[in-house]
Amino acid sequence: MSIPILPLHDVVSLPTMLLTYHSSSKTASPSVPPPNTAEALLPHCTTSAPYELLSEHSTNVLTDICSALGDLAAAAGTDEGKMQIKEYLDDGQVRGNTDAEGVIHFWEEEWIAE
Repeated sequence: MSIPILPLHDVVSLPTMLLTYHSSSKTASPSVPPPNTAEALLPHCTTSAPYELLSEHSTNVLTDICSALGDLAAAAGTDEGKMQIKEYLDDGQVRGNTDAEGVIHFWEEEWIAE
């Protein structure tokens, strides 16, 4: 965010200049929606972070099956949820060090505070 320099030739013109600036700033800059914090944090919710984050694909899959980080934490704590995470992230592949395993192990020591 920058602070503009507004030329002021005399004190009498201050109200007019401020009104002009204020009305032009409303139309000049479109409102930018705030970033989704959960989506920004989700790639880091793996045991391989910070060295290797979740891929964009894995992040998108998790946001599709879980509506919030709390839902993901809850899912990673149940057998059914773990199976769902493995099914969607690993496409049924059986191998070590998968994205699903990283996510599940990340949430193993966490608990949900309500």
